[in-house]
Amino acid sequence: MPIQYPTEIDIPGPWLLEDQALLQLEQILDDEWNQLETRRNAQIENEANEKIQEWQQSGLLKASKERKEKLKEFIKNPSYTLARSKKSVTLYLKNKGIYPTDKFSLALRDNALIDEVITGFSVDMESANVRCRVGTKSWSDDLHIDVSPESSSEAREIYVSLRNWAEKNSPSYWQQVWNKINGGNWYIWILLLLIGFLIWNMTLSSSTSNAKQRARDLLDIGITQQNLSEAVEILLIIQTEYDPTTPPINMETPSWLKILFWSGLVLNILLSFKPKTLLGIGKGRKLITNWQIWYKLVGITIPGLLFTSIIWPILIEWILQFFR
Repeated sequence: MPIQYPTEIDIPGPWLLEDQALLQLEQILDDEWNQLETRRNAQIENEANEKIQEWQQSGLLKASKERKEKLKEFIKNPSYTLARSKKSVTLYLKNKGIYPTDKFSLALRDNALIDEVITGFSVDMESANVRCRVGTKSWSDDLHIDVSPESSSEAREIYVSLRNWAEKNSPSYWQQVWNKINGGNWYIWILLLLIGFLIWNMTLSSSTSNAKQRARDLLDIGITQQNLSEAVEILLIIQTEYDPTTPPINMETPSWLKILFWSGLVLNILLSFKPKTLLGIGKGRKLITNWQIWYKLVGITIPGLLFTSIIWPILIEWILQFFR
């Protein structure tokens, strides 16, 4: 049994497909469609010839061009697999509408779409036993490619062509990860803040830990006239959280916690604005340009923010310790 390779895949988005990418996809689909239809028509011709030859040999009919054409039309009947021949392109509008068309190139020149935002598409092709579907999912930004059957060499060739196109036009890995975060960065930031405040609170509590232990010892032996002044002193230390016998602790919010708060806030606000799948048709052209500029700004700002707020302070501390 020959090895069968998968011919279905989901590739994460968001997909910002400019007009050139759409025209490239259209060219690939047109080329593959023409090859499939040529193959289908050849199969119909071969099957008709085989039937004619079979009936001639049995003496059921005499060869004639008219009868051969009628037989070919019969083979194209929907009950036959070879009758399947369908190709459609559907565009999904931001306002939940749909726009059926034959080609992306026609949609690019249609005045009806000048003020529309296209947020997805679907292309379906079926020729004989080969079926192909490529498009974005309605519930996510993933691009779905599905060509069947896996055993067909034509299906595998179409799949490879579509996957090569997808890999060439797919978003970078960090953009895919960013799109998948889906607000989880806020929860991580809040958790880190809670841990930070807990650590700070434990540091403050440690300044009175000795006094609390002395208070426990006094309670164990009991309060007397001799240790009453000590008990009052311990009570004041615990109440004011200040122990003159221990090194002073800075009560101000530590700088690392401030950095965590402000840098995390800015970072999360930046990550909250992210694109969805768009096609470079109508208003989508300008939107794609704007989002590409935003990608560049975020790609510079976030690494710079992480470096200045985390890496740079640690580096400075190491340098100072080295020269001490």
